[in-house]
Amino acid sequence: MEQTSLFELAQQLQPKLTNWRRDFHRHPEIGYEEVRTSGIVAEHLKSLGLEVTRHVGAHCHPPFVNVCLHGLNKLSAGCALPSAQGMK
Repeated sequence: MEQTSLFELAQQLQPKLTNWRRDFHRHPEIGYEEVRTSGIVAEHLKSLGLEVTRHVGAHCHPPFVNVCLHGLNKLSAGCALPSAQGMK
């Protein structure tokens, strides 16, 4: 089995990330009201198999407004929720 380097993975992601950045800039949203942006992020995270809870709290850090992930403290720590560690 061949290993892929982190650099190679980053290169593979670059076109998708560039398209997202351009799309987000074409459709700007007011700070802390990033409904469209957070929806796109939430759908992508769901497609990766992550559990996403939407429309919770109002003080998450962009682009995670209204998107908190169960069990991922780095992201859920930015939301107005207690730690999601151990939640089911």
